[in-house]
Amino acid sequence: MKKIFFMTVLIMLLTVSVFGQGRKYYNIQIVDEWNDPKTDLTSITISTAAGGTATLYTTEHGSTEYGSSGIDDGAIAFWYEATTLDLSCTDGTQTRTAGDMSITTHTVMFPTFLNALSGSTYGQTDDIDFTYGNWIIDADTSNRLDMIPDNDSGILAIGDGSTQADVYIYATSGDYIFFDEGNALLDFIDINIDLDDDSYLRFGTSNDITMKYDGSGNDLDILGSGLEIAFGEDNEGIDVIMYGETSGAYTIWDESANQLVGVGGAQISLNDSVELLFGTGSSNAGDFSVTGNGTGPKLVIDVVSAGSGEIEIGNDADDVPMKWFGETTGDFVYFTGDDLQIEDMSLCLADSTQLQFGDPLGTGDIKIYASGTALVIDGVVADTGSVTIGVDDHGLDFQLFPATASDYLLWDASDEDLKFVGTNLVLDSDSGLENPPVAVTDASTYTVTVANSGKLHAFPDLTADCTITLPTEASGLYYKFIYAGAAEDAQDWIFQATANANYFKGGVVQHDDDDAGDDTVVYYSDGNSNSQLTVYTPNAGTCLEIWCNGTNWYLNGTVISGTDTGVAFADQ
Repeated sequence: MKKIFFMTVLIMLLTVSVFGQGRKYYNIQIVDEWNDPKTDLTSITISTAAGGTATLYTTEHGSTEYGSSGIDDGAIAFWYEATTLDLSCTDGTQTRTAGDMSITTHTVMFPTFLNALSGSTYGQTDDIDFTYGNWIIDADTSNRLDMIPDNDSGILAIGDGSTQADVYIYATSGDYIFFDEGNALLDFIDINIDLDDDSYLRFGTSNDITMKYDGSGNDLDILGSGLEIAFGEDNEGIDVIMYGETSGAYTIWDESANQLVGVGGAQISLNDSVELLFGTGSSNAGDFSVTGNGTGPKLVIDVVSAGSGEIEIGNDADDVPMKWFGETTGDFVYFTGDDLQIEDMSLCLADSTQLQFGDPLGTGDIKIYASGTALVIDGVVADTGSVTIGVDDHGLDFQLFPATASDYLLWDASDEDLKFVGTNLVLDSDSGLENPPVAVTDASTYTVTVANSGKLHAFPDLTADCTITLPTEASGLYYKFIYAGAAEDAQDWIFQATANANYFKGGVVQHDDDDAGDDTVVYYSDGNSNSQLTVYTPNAGTCLEIWCNGTNWYLNGTVISGTDTGVAFADQ
């Protein structure tokens, strides 16, 4: 390998008086870039400020009239009377020049590692110009050092793969750029990095991420394909703040709270057809999408995969009140707690659209729908289910209107009457009214119910006296009681109203069936306090009818009994 020479000339200037002629003694050391003596010089020339030159050494002769001792292991010594000298050394290929050798120091060292190809000059002046190989290194009077290759393939290396060095570039004593080779870090200490318009900052071995400032649009562009930008790392996040134009308006990713927060009026705006996705879905495609559609406009909430997913508002036992407003002021639908309130709004169902009731999801037990102009209430399963208006002991009035004004059919819950006003109950030849009787069981007590009003009550042959308690008085209650035993009963019936104020009015007639007493006797209530009626040992043919006007009970009937005094009224 060709050995590239950087010559460092160590000049030791020893000023002495020789022969009283005022000459200086010069001792010059000439070395290569390895600091080894350079012995292959072809000539050494000196020049004076007045322009005179003299050759101290050539390959043809080893000494001159100036007392040169010749080249000896890269050193030359001579006497010269001038106080200012320029020195030029050449090896036939390269030249080194040292100018202004009038300095008073005894030692001047030529810099090492200064390779020159041809025409190189070096001197102790403000202007230095070195050339070597494909490089030009120039220091000029403007205090500027240029290092210029002669083509675009030049490489400037500081250190190599086995030997490195720290590098400092100072702006001021405390402001600098520091390359720390031990930690492989480039530190900027109070130093700014300024990139002008359309400059690039690239990351990755293949320029994977590019940051570019676009001055025309005042935009900072971050470019890359199929890559990601991470702020922080897993379990070591950082806050990220993006400020708006308005003071106090910003969006912050709060890493400690794991939240993206808009503050001071900062908004997130999505243009038409831009999706906001929720859920992981397949390949992070989401499970739900929310988009804005400019036609209408309207907000569309959809599932990414058809036929899957559901939307929940609140959670079990923890409701979220929700209100939807209509176009008219004060009209709304409000869901709160366990109630859905519809305020001056309409629920519109098209023909055949069903309103379903009951547990089976999608079918229900009862369905209500419109068929043309008819409202249909139907059971999902044929001949099952029922429609109840009101509940036991909490009735509701129910009214049906025909085509004729002022005519109607009314179930009056308070009066417990079904009233036909201007209307008729019409039964065809195949229809009838059914009112099945009540078969009273053999027991010592029996309570008559409102629900059984109007029905026949049949008593069996009892094994003990039976106390029969009438219901709370209400207008329209009516009952009929008969004896349906197989033989004359040996037990008694004891009817009781709520209180003496609810006494009986009227009476009954008794027929004695054993001929031992009066054949026919009529018994009456006192009409002011007798609220108890006892029928002794009833027999076939015994029949009592009782009805209420809301306060008192009216009584009429026949008792067939072998007991001489078969009926008795009394106060309770």
